[in-house]
Amino acid sequence: MLEKAPDAAGNWPDEPRNPYVNDPDDYGYLHHIYTVDQPETPHLVYEWRKLLDDFRKENGGDERILMVETWSPINIVMEYYGNATAEGAQIPFNFQMISYLWNDSDAYHYAILINEWLNMMPAGRTANWVVGNHDKNRVGTRFGADRIDMFNMLLLTLPGCSITYNGEEIGMTDVWISWEETVDPQACNGHEDGYEYRSRDPARTPFQWSDEKNSGFSDGDKTWLPVSPNYKMENLKRQRGIARSHLNVFKELQNLRHEETLREGSTEVKAFSHDVLGVKRSLANDYTYITLMNIFDSQQVVNLNDAFKNLPAEFEYVVLSDKSIRRKGDKVASSRIELLPKEAVVLRSIVKV
Repeated sequence: MLEKAPDAAGNWPDEPRNPYVNDPDDYGYLHHIYTVDQPETPHLVYEWRKLLDDFRKENGGDERILMVETWSPINIVMEYYGNATAEGAQIPFNFQMISYLWNDSDAYHYAILINEWLNMMPAGRTANWVVGNHDKNRVGTRFGADRIDMFNMLLLTLPGCSITYNGEEIGMTDVWISWEETVDPQACNGHEDGYEYRSRDPARTPFQWSDEKNSGFSDGDKTWLPVSPNYKMENLKRQRGIARSHLNVFKELQNLRHEETLREGSTEVKAFSHDVLGVKRSLANDYTYITLMNIFDSQQVVNLNDAFKNLPAEFEYVVLSDKSIRRKGDKVASSRIELLPKEAVVLRSIVKV
């Protein structure tokens, strides 16, 4: 971390108080205007990138990837990609959907956040998408367990790098952790009152491998954090045998990413309405893919041609969530797609266009 330099007398500036936080042990007690987002910080990343590139020149091998975790405003995050004279991180984490999407965000809100990143990203760089991580409540807790597949479809059909936090592929949700079991310093360094708000432990519980002791994570007497009480039913081993489990939907999406259109195709992200978001991936002389998300609780009917141009008349279902009554391979007219509440699907054109 870089911070603002002292004045001529050698005095370091004090950061101003945040009047909305009264706990002096809370990070938010101060406005960190002198220790966060200093202009020199991206340039330090440029130096690290040069170090990695020089190492590769000398030793060969695959390109070394530099990731940067920054919760900065989007215009500052873009600086970490590099500038006209220096390369930066290949993947400065895109936390826009973590920071600015809420349970009641509508399709227009989703489209604005996604397109803002795509439009601001420097030419020739790779996009990345993060919805879950170790610092925030799990996706299924923030947005509802009935939207888990929806978010995996969104992340894995957008262009670039999808970043999945361990456990999101099987739809893990937060686990309540008592004060006595809490180990996150962010919570433990404060008072018991309000610890649940500060603690990140609920999203950090052991991965649920199976229905065995400690969810198959450990054969010890106990784990660092308690295992979720739902691990007997929600675990990787059980989901392997369920056709439309979170795990198998995730695996189908990963396989789909090998398709040329998903790897190299252009992207359009548009809201059909308050409820429905669409992501179109297209490539000349190849199949067109469209992801549809019905975000809320009412049945919706959409005409793909209302948002996207030059579409063939017919599509087929290639990935479906457990909300769907359709089957993979079923055909549907592009002019009329029916979506059940909180249904998400990936469609592929019948013909190459």
